Amino acid sequence: PGDPKRNLRILEKKHQSGVFMPPRQQFYYGQELYFNKRYEDAISVLENFLEMKDGWIENRLEACKRLSHCYAEIGQDEQALRSLLRSLEMEPPRSEICCELGYYFLKRSTYQQAIFWYELALSRPYNAKTGAFVHADCYGYIPNLQLAVCYDRLGKWKKANEYNESAAKIKPDSEAVKANRIYFENKYKQIEGENRNEF
Repeated sequence: PGDPKRNLRILEKKHQSGVFMPPRQQFYYGQELYFNKRYEDAISVLENFLEMKDGWIENRLEACKRLSHCYAEIGQDEQALRSLLRSLEMEPPRSEICCELGYYFLKRSTYQQAIFWYELALSRPYNAKTGAFVHADCYGYIPNLQLAVCYDRLGKWKKANEYNESAAKIKPDSEAVKANRIYFENKYKQIEGENRNEF
C-alpha cells in the first residue's frame, strides 16, 4: 500500500538486465505496466508473452483482455477487438470475454451484435475452480442489465424490462436495477392509452 510501484520496479529491473523472464513473470510485468497506464509498453510485453505459447491458459486469457484495454486506451479500436477475439483461439468463450465483446459493440450502438455476446454470456457455465479470477457478475447480473439497455435502445421495452427483472433476481438492491424500474414505469405511463400491447 505504501509503494504501489514496487512490483513494477522489480520486474522492470529484471527485464532491463537481460535476464530471461519466464512466461508468468512476463505476464505480471505486462499487467504492472497496464496498471501504471504505460499502455504501449504493456502492449509490447503482453504481445511477447502471448507469442511464448507456453504460458498458463488463465494468464493468456487475461492477457487478451488487458491487451484489448490497452489498445482501446491508445485509440486502436480494431486491435482492441482482435485481442478479445484472439482468446477464442485458446478456449470456448467465457462470460468475462463475452461481456467485453458485448460492451465493445454496445459502445458502437451495434445492438444486435452486443445482444449476441451478452446472451452468449448468460449461457456460459460458471466455474470458480479454474484458479483464475472469476468475475461472478459476468455470469448473470451484467449480461441481463446490459441486455436491458440494448433492447431499450431498440425500442423493445417489454423485453428490456424482463431482462432488468432478471438482473433484479440476482441483485435486488442494485441501484442500476432500481433506476431502470423507475425508467420503465415511466415508459408504461407514457405509452398507456396509446399502444400498451407494444410494451
